[in-house]
Amino acid sequence: KTADKKNGDPDEEKVRAERTQGGTSMVGGGGSGGGVVAARAVGDRLIGWATLISSVIAGLQVVLLPWLTPLFTTLPEVREAVQLPALIAACVQLTNGPVFAGEGILMGVGAFGHLAGLTG
Repeated sequence: KTADKKNGDPDEEKVRAERTQGGTSMVGGGGSGGGVVAARAVGDRLIGWATLISSVIAGLQVVLLPWLTPLFTTLPEVREAVQLPALIAACVQLTNGPVFAGEGILMGVGAFGHLAGLTG
């Protein structure tokens, strides 16, 4: 498969859409039944859970790094060289959960202008 430069990888876009769809349906459902207060409570829970889960995944990446790198290479130089990029990836993982949840929440409340501004 080749990625279209303008639209990105179709598989990546599909995964991204599926992740945000949960937030879209949950906030939209909360907003229709219980008003703004219920929608805000659902959004807060989504952000909280997403932050918790992404923090656990990032922590696991850092803790398991000494056992993961030998699975991919036997060269000590490569194991040492991969330490910093792997730690950076773990830090980036911390933002993934809240960002995807926030994207879904913005879609759920219909704030497409704000979403377009944030995602460029």
